Amino acid sequence: MKVLAFVVAILFALPPGQCRAQAITRIGILADFSSVTSDGVSTAASMALQDVPDRDRQLKVETVSADHQRKPDIAANIARQWIDSEKVSAIVVSGGIAVSLAVVGVTGEKKVLSIMSDVALPPRDRKAPTFNWTSNDQLIGLTLANYLVDNGHKNFSIVAPSTASGTALAKATSNVVTGLGGNIIEVSNYNFQGSWSGLRAGAPDATVVVFGYFLNGILDQIDDQKGRLRLAIGSPFFLTDIDKIGRSRLEGAIFATSFYWDANDATRDWAKRFVNARRERSTTPPDMIEAGIYSAVRHYLKALLEARESDADRVAEKMKQLPVDDFFAPNGRVRANGQLVHPVYIVQIKPKNDIRYAGDSLKVLEVIPGIAAQEAACGTPCPKKGACPQSSDQPDCPCPKGNACPQ
Repeated sequence: MKVLAFVVAILFALPPGQCRAQAITRIGILADFSSVTSDGVSTAASMALQDVPDRDRQLKVETVSADHQRKPDIAANIARQWIDSEKVSAIVVSGGIAVSLAVVGVTGEKKVLSIMSDVALPPRDRKAPTFNWTSNDQLIGLTLANYLVDNGHKNFSIVAPSTASGTALAKATSNVVTGLGGNIIEVSNYNFQGSWSGLRAGAPDATVVVFGYFLNGILDQIDDQKGRLRLAIGSPFFLTDIDKIGRSRLEGAIFATSFYWDANDATRDWAKRFVNARRERSTTPPDMIEAGIYSAVRHYLKALLEARESDADRVAEKMKQLPVDDFFAPNGRVRANGQLVHPVYIVQIKPKNDIRYAGDSLKVLEVIPGIAAQEAACGTPCPKKGACPQSSDQPDCPCPKGNACPQ
């Protein structure tokens, strides 16, 4: 476990002439340090601390970080220790559904605020303020499905894990595809021991949408059918995954992401700062987990400044009231259900010959505005895409019933 010694002074009003000892609060960052995020999450969090104005030095804020090793019991034990012994007032977690549920079980019991980077938990699993900041399977997968059908992809094979969440994602994706006029050729499943039913049928120019992380087996079949099958990745995917699997096997694949470092001037400026901050350890550009953690920690600190206390409910209220306007979520906001409204980028993996400089990995095909991505994630998009106003605040989805946009 590492403690980052970056300190931010937060405005904390005092009665005239009264002096108060400096209070300490800590933000916990839980991630898989052996995987895509590595120690970049710590760098991103420390950058957020540096970017909060240093005012009258009444509240000292630090971050602690730890590797949960993708094990729910380890994640829960660390969260409990942080809250009980280290004055942690908020926990930001990345690592999938099992780890996130374990952490939320502890934060709910202790009434501590939590921010899920890559999971959107249903209301029944929340007993304390909980936010989803960066991505989740439904947001990424269904936004991608909308884009594909709108841009000429008509025949689909869906490959998903043989789990409850995998089955639900396959069903939701099928509903989106058929609702927009596309065709579902088949749905096939795999388990995490490598058993897979395989692609049983084919169609000219079909698109295979893969959920989860069992890509190599699917790629074997797609490699054998070059020119017939196109690959789309429906789950969160990272730049480091391209190197692990091999660019030659993935070139042309399309996926959705909440952040790409080379998307615009603002993302490039922040990415340059990020790389400079950890140059001694790595020069790899940031991915969406690091970018999202920066944005989440920065916004939490702004809310802490406004609330002038670390009470979870008070800070959560301020987080929903304050606008989020940074490179990650320009003109963004936090909805009543704790979901950050932010753009989603539809990107394509470049072939080697198209790469112009280090980190030039993706071609941005389209930028989906935040509220339009939220509509797509419902699985029942509004009659006119983007018709829901940015201030739309339906508790669960912008368009949950009858495809009617709430006002």
